[in-house]
Amino acid sequence: MIDNPKISSLEVRWQSFRGITTLLRNPGQLRSVGDLDQVWSDIYRDPELALYAAFGRAVEHLRWKELVFQYSICVVPPEQYHVTLGDGIHAGNLNQFREDVRLIFQRFLDELPGSFTAGLPSEIPTGLFEDTGNWRLRLRFRDLLLWNNELLVARLEPADEESHRTYEYLVGKRQRIDEALVKLGKEPLHRWQPHVTLAYLANRQLAAEAQACVPNWEDAVRKEAGDQVIEFAAFDLSCFLDMERFLVARREVPTS
Repeated sequence: MIDNPKISSLEVRWQSFRGITTLLRNPGQLRSVGDLDQVWSDIYRDPELALYAAFGRAVEHLRWKELVFQYSICVVPPEQYHVTLGDGIHAGNLNQFREDVRLIFQRFLDELPGSFTAGLPSEIPTGLFEDTGNWRLRLRFRDLLLWNNELLVARLEPADEESHRTYEYLVGKRQRIDEALVKLGKEPLHRWQPHVTLAYLANRQLAAEAQACVPNWEDAVRKEAGDQVIEFAAFDLSCFLDMERFLVARREVPTS
């Protein structure tokens, strides 16, 4: 039985689950999709994505494909790895918003990705998601967690003093964004815990049984990740159609 609203099949077919979110900008290039760019990384060829590659290798070594039917695990394609700064509006929290804006946001989500290209609803403050830049955040592997009996994540932590300061800056930025949405009715987010989602679990009961495996899985991930770091220097507002299709506005390529 599948009771995770983000999964439609154990053959890794993702249920439609739409929303907007802020993502740390991955190093490297994106994949063009219409008027937008899709978050997609060549993790095994780009040395700046070595930590993602380590996670991808660990997933393969754990042979999670063999555990699909034992624990209803749906592995995220490694090319889609990303770090979320903060969720915005999505199918899972839409009912939290005030009634006077809920239908507007519902229409916006229903019409993604076209509505994203056209611009955010006027109820969202102008410039709320703007990134002023001039920061650097280097993250390394911290531990492996099975959150809410729903998703398996590699939790990350700042790798140096500068990154600790940047982390606190981004915590503040995330809180300011969230406060604007809380004024529209959304429940507040908890403190930011940077992470990469490696897999979703389709059934909560089986996920609870899988908790006993997490320490061994963590050892496998740590063996691959070692002291690898990934560096971020910007974040983007993104829309998503499911847990595999995250889209961002096309970046302007600077001319020489």
